[in-house]
Amino acid sequence: ANDGTKKEGVIKVTANADEAAERMPFPTLVDALKQVDPSVGFNVEVKYPMMQKNGMHECENYFEHNSYIDVILSDVLTYAGDRRIVFSSFDPDVCAM
Repeated sequence: ANDGTKKEGVIKVTANADEAAERMPFPTLVDALKQVDPSVGFNVEVKYPMMQKNGMHECENYFEHNSYIDVILSDVLTYAGDRRIVFSSFDPDVCAM
């Protein structure tokens, strides 16, 4: 199982030590920004749990909007360079931020 460590208000989720990078299901955003040719643009679709029509949330425990978006923006601004980036989301609050 993944173990999460918390540092300065940020939770970092890490893989098991015995899992090789090539066996991980998806690269991190930072890894993708570092490894994909900079001439390739990215569509960064931001997933965030939304409230359903019945007033229930899709997920009970999740990060606050601003904190979640700040981490994504920080990584993109640090590692994207001159790469073309489009942000998208099905959550209207994420799109308005």
